[in-house]
Amino acid sequence: MSPRAAVDDLVKAKADAGGPFDRHAAGGTGYGFAAAWGADITPGAAELCRIVGLDRELARADLVITGEGCYDTTSGDGKVTGTVLAAAARAAVPAALVAGTIAADPPPGIAASVALAGLADGAAAAIEDPRRWLRAAGQLLARTQGARGRGPGVQRRSRLREP
Repeated sequence: MSPRAAVDDLVKAKADAGGPFDRHAAGGTGYGFAAAWGADITPGAAELCRIVGLDRELARADLVITGEGCYDTTSGDGKVTGTVLAAAARAAVPAALVAGTIAADPPPGIAASVALAGLADGAAAAIEDPRRWLRAAGQLLARTQGARGRGPGVQRRSRLREP
């Protein structure tokens, strides 16, 4: 059987079992390993969180800050950002989202969200100097979130912007 046929069989078997498999983009390598060597395919974000001991770290955290380039409707579907936000919610730890742009509402219960493009007055400016705008986002969150996310100036579920 050719490697392509093996991957196609794997995708069909998973689909028949009720789960989607995508052999494109980043998933292609995993499917190749599974087809050629029988590797197990596990959700990447959850596995990364397990490896770094996220649950253990959440037990002693006052605030979790996570993010990605563009937070959108797919961010909660197995991506690291959505996985971290869900774990923080389960642990009752306040969480903040920092993203280049925010194209969808963050999940309920999020303490704050900051779009770098909003701080920088545009995506181009944020992309040109991300270090500056990430630092500004961190400073803004430090000022507004206080101890365990409940200090003075807290803006629950708001999109923060430098005054």
